[in-house]
Amino acid sequence: MFCVSVVTFIVAFLALVSLGLSALTLLGLSRALRGPKRQRAARTKGREPSVLVIMPCKGIDLNFDDTIEAAKHQSYGNYEIIGVIDSDDDPSHEILERHGVRVMITDRRRMPERCSGKSFAILTALRNLGREYDVFVVLDSDTTVGRDWLRLLVRPLLSDDSIGVSTTFPTFSPVSGFWSRVKLVWGLVGRSMQNSSRTMFPWGGSMAFKRTLLDRVVAELARNASDDIAVGRASRSMGLGVVSVPRAMPTVFVKESFGTFYEWSVRQTAWALQGNGALFKYGVTYYSAFCLNDVLLAYYAAALSPMAAIFAAPLLLNIAGFCAQTRRYSPAYYPIVALMPVLYLADLLAGKTARRVRWRGATYRLY
Repeated sequence: MFCVSVVTFIVAFLALVSLGLSALTLLGLSRALRGPKRQRAARTKGREPSVLVIMPCKGIDLNFDDTIEAAKHQSYGNYEIIGVIDSDDDPSHEILERHGVRVMITDRRRMPERCSGKSFAILTALRNLGREYDVFVVLDSDTTVGRDWLRLLVRPLLSDDSIGVSTTFPTFSPVSGFWSRVKLVWGLVGRSMQNSSRTMFPWGGSMAFKRTLLDRVVAELARNASDDIAVGRASRSMGLGVVSVPRAMPTVFVKESFGTFYEWSVRQTAWALQGNGALFKYGVTYYSAFCLNDVLLAYYAAALSPMAAIFAAPLLLNIAGFCAQTRRYSPAYYPIVALMPVLYLADLLAGKTARRVRWRGATYRLY
C-alpha cells in the first residue's frame, strides 16, 4: 500500500511538472508573438545621423550578391557600407567592388591574440573610421535584410538615451538538407532569448551601437573572439541597455551538413554561456524536464493511458509555437521539434565543457 502511494505521488508530481512546462511554453509563445516593447519614433533633429554599416567578409556566402544589394537599397538615407576583408585575393573582394561597395583590408599582423577574424575586421573599420559616423552597424555577409531594416534597427538608438545597442536575431531559411531544417528550429531559442531582459544579447550578424560606445567597443573587441559578447559588455559597462527590434528581422539562408551545424551550434552555445553563465543552470533544468516529459509521454502513449494527454501538451504547444513563429506547417518538422530539447541539452553540456571553438576555418580559445 505504501509503495502504491509513493508511485501515485511521483506520477502526480511529474504531471504537475508537465503542466508547468505547458504553462512556461504558453508564456514563451505569447512573448515571442507579442515581441519586445515598441520603441518611440526617432528624434533626428533635422538630419539623419550618419551610419557606417560594417560587413566583415571571408569567402562567398550563400546569396552574397543579394545580401549586398539589399544592404545598398535601404529606406534610411545617410549611410555607407564598407566590406572588410583579410586580403585583396579574398573571393569576396571582386564581388564587393562590382557592387560598388568600399573595401578595407585588415593587417593581420596587428591582430590581438584573443581577437577573432570577424572581431578584428570590425575593429579595423572602427579604428580607421570611428570618428566619422554617429552610429555603427554590423551586418554579416550571409544575412539578407529588408528595405526598412536599417531604419528600424537604428531607431531605438535615436529615440531612447538609455539604449546603447539595438539588434535583431534572424530567421534561418533552409535551402536544402535535413540539418538546415534543424537549424531553423534551433534558431527559435535565440529569438526567444531576445524577448526577455534577462537573456537579451546583441546578435553580431545584425546589430547597431552608438558612437558613445566606440572606445569601449574597441577595447572589448581587442580581447574577445565573440563580437556579440564584446558589444554587449561595452554597453553594460556604460549602464546602457540592449533592445531587440523584431520588425527588422533578417533572413539567413542555410545549407548545412551535420558537421557544419554541430560546429555552429556548439560555438553559439559556448559563447552564450560565456556571456551569461546563468543560462547553463536554467537551460539544463528546463530541457532536462522536457526530456523527462518526452520519456513519460512515450511510456503512457504505449500503455494507451489517458495520462498521455497531460504529457503530450508541452510537445503539442511547442509544435504550435514553431508553426506560429515560422509559418511552416509541414509535418516533417514535428519530429525535429520533439527532439530539440535533447539537442539543446547536448549543446549546453558540450558548450560548457568546450575549451576551444571553430569558426570559419580558425580555432579560438575560450577564456
